[in-house]
Amino acid sequence: RSWIDYMEQSYGSTSDIYRSSVLAEFTNAEEGAFISLEAVNRAISGAILWMKRPAIVGLDLAASATGDESVIAIREGNKVTEIIRWRDPDAMRVCGRCIQELQKRNIPADRVFADAGGLGAGIVSRMRETGFNVQAIQFGGKPIAENQRIGNRMTELWDNMRFMIEDGKLILP
Repeated sequence: RSWIDYMEQSYGSTSDIYRSSVLAEFTNAEEGAFISLEAVNRAISGAILWMKRPAIVGLDLAASATGDESVIAIREGNKVTEIIRWRDPDAMRVCGRCIQELQKRNIPADRVFADAGGLGAGIVSRMRETGFNVQAIQFGGKPIAENQRIGNRMTELWDNMRFMIEDGKLILP
């Protein structure tokens, strides 16, 4: 809360930096923006050529009735084709739903990458126990690339996505 108050006092609640940093809105401001609004609009405009490939899936796992959502993001080549999200306070039901959604789409486990930190660790373990051997990603772990400006694997993944969007290589729904 103190950081939010600081940002509001320093920049104002209508500033692009406040809207981007605190409210997670895309803005036209280049300074301080992680991904420009122009790049996001281009990614959803339909102007980028779809290079279809087999599906690859990212799982962001949560167990909450009111807080974070569990999310399944499906990308086929350079196009995010589907985003499934829901809230459920029961981690085992989250596990079951993930497996059900992936099997319904015939997506093999070796094409699924899941956040295996925190609560995700238990869900990933359960998925593996049932024979659905997803690829575990430790978001808080070390980045793969040798880059001093990247602090952890999650930051590296977001940075890679940003470059794909900025370079016009990713189609968003």
